[in-house]
Amino acid sequence: MFRKQMLTIIGLLCFMGAQAQGDMPVLLTDIYKKVKYAPGENAKFSKAKQGQALQADGVLKLGGKSTAKLYSNGQFVEVKGKGKHKISQELGDALNASGFGFASRFNDFLMAANEGSGTTDKVNPPGSGSGWGSKDSKIKPGIRLGALTGDEKVVFSWVSDKPATAYSFQILGKGDKVLYQAETKGPAHEVDLKELGLKPDMTYYWQAMAKDNSELSTGKLDFDVKSPLAKAKALAGLNNTPAYEQAGPALKKLMEAAAFEDGGFYYDALVAYTDALKMDTKNSAAQKMQQAFVKRMGLK
Repeated sequence: MFRKQMLTIIGLLCFMGAQAQGDMPVLLTDIYKKVKYAPGENAKFSKAKQGQALQADGVLKLGGKSTAKLYSNGQFVEVKGKGKHKISQELGDALNASGFGFASRFNDFLMAANEGSGTTDKVNPPGSGSGWGSKDSKIKPGIRLGALTGDEKVVFSWVSDKPATAYSFQILGKGDKVLYQAETKGPAHEVDLKELGLKPDMTYYWQAMAKDNSELSTGKLDFDVKSPLAKAKALAGLNNTPAYEQAGPALKKLMEAAAFEDGGFYYDALVAYTDALKMDTKNSAAQKMQQAFVKRMGLK
């Protein structure tokens, strides 16, 4: 009986390992000179792109001086040498290793970006709340702030069904006390929150409305102010993480963005996703991860 139970457990672990390997995200982070990719041994080759998501059973074809750098499960592997290279063989231990800490969580973000939101998506959109606005509002928020430290310069934005010639913008405190007010012609306004003296562990609100029609309004949209320590804690998983230290600038920003999003600092996440894309506008991973974030936030 004991032997039968052990065989069952071993079989289950092998199945889980094979399943994990098949689902493990593989990212082509860097390319030097001519590199081609085919999703399978008998599939057609096409030009490989930096930031492209690859299949573990795919094949890379390199020229004589070409190199390719792969990322999977918190590990980087450099591929070089003229000819065909099976990705699963090149990655080896990286595919079979168990992901820990941030590397494991970052896998979820990569999979969500490449597979879209589905039943197996482990990066769920935030719960609804007043910071997300009402479905009946004629003006929709263009950002989800989440948590802030209160010392940022924030660009508040909104989208109106009926564009107005001017908008009234406000930031409100407890008891709807007006802490900041301005008039703007366009559907965006930058505020240096440091000048408002916002306090940690407090909830504040912002709203925008058409100057000539108060019914065209976002309604009150909340955001929380946290201590700088809370923000640092959101990035704590990256500290001393080998993959983060070895990553290039764009991939580092994507990792920071994922950590911020996971910690509820949505505005910082948006900035980081956008910065990553600015660093490498053709980077497929940056494009898809930003698009997935925008979709999770319900933004346009």
